[in-house]
Amino acid sequence: MSPFKVGDRVKVDQLTGDITEMSLLVTRLRTIKNEDVTIPNSHILAQETINYSSSTKTTNKLILPLTITIGYEVAKNDVKELLQKSATGVSSVLTEPAPFVLLTELDGSFISYELNIYTDDADQILQIKSDLRESIIDNFNQAGIEILSPQYISMRDGNKTT
Repeated sequence: MSPFKVGDRVKVDQLTGDITEMSLLVTRLRTIKNEDVTIPNSHILAQETINYSSSTKTTNKLILPLTITIGYEVAKNDVKELLQKSATGVSSVLTEPAPFVLLTELDGSFISYELNIYTDDADQILQIKSDLRESIIDNFNQAGIEILSPQYISMRDGNKTT
């Protein structure tokens, strides 16, 4: 019944880490911040569990999504191009299959885009996402495109420097 085994990178509730030990009553997990956590198996059974390692072992690929919000004034094709360009410069992002972009939400003041990349390195999820965010910021700044957030939208005055 176990959705994982020792050594797998998993997410249980809000904890992400590697399974270090499994027993009849508890499972031990070492988080990505090197914290050892003991989780009762009853809690694991009651929570959603994501096993990042299983898909990289069976298909050699894991899809990582990353959402950003951009204003309506920016052409969607420009956003898609910049997001895909941002993904190509990041190590551990596979070029085949190619990254893809989905338009996920039309809000009153912004459009949400989801960049989906493939990786075969489940142990580096946080670093890959951090590198992706840095690459996105750099590419969008170079293109003069502002990345928006809903909280910022309601307060900004439209001045380019804000």
